[in-house]
Amino acid sequence: MPDNVKSYLFISIQFACIGYLLFSGPLFANNSWLFLLEILGIGLAFWAVVSMSQSKLNVLPDVKNGATLIQSGPYKKVRHPMYSALIVIFLTLIVDEFSVVRLLVYLALTVTLVAKQFYEEGLLKKEFGQYKYYQENTWRIIPFVF
Repeated sequence: MPDNVKSYLFISIQFACIGYLLFSGPLFANNSWLFLLEILGIGLAFWAVVSMSQSKLNVLPDVKNGATLIQSGPYKKVRHPMYSALIVIFLTLIVDEFSVVRLLVYLALTVTLVAKQFYEEGLLKKEFGQYKYYQENTWRIIPFVF
């Protein structure tokens, strides 16, 4: 399968899962603690986007021409903080408004993000010689876990 097709497949599944989760329940958790955790996830996503805007931000896992490897902001500790943020945000919404279907869609989103991350890291290794060192000194998605 050509790389471009893989990239669009990952994004299509990711956005389909996100769309379903956003439209099948409330946008914000009703529980105060879950709401706080959701806001922290949104803050992490915003911080990651602002940090990545120093390079060539791309929704696809492909590396754009002229992109630079960002290692500041949340990228100093986690290689994929946008994925981390999505996992946290939607976990709070699943716990707050649980259904088996929503849980299965959340699991599909998580598996897609992890697979996309492995694919993306292969592309980043080819593009940036220092990426291997960066991998050795950062967590993938969840600090102290993965």
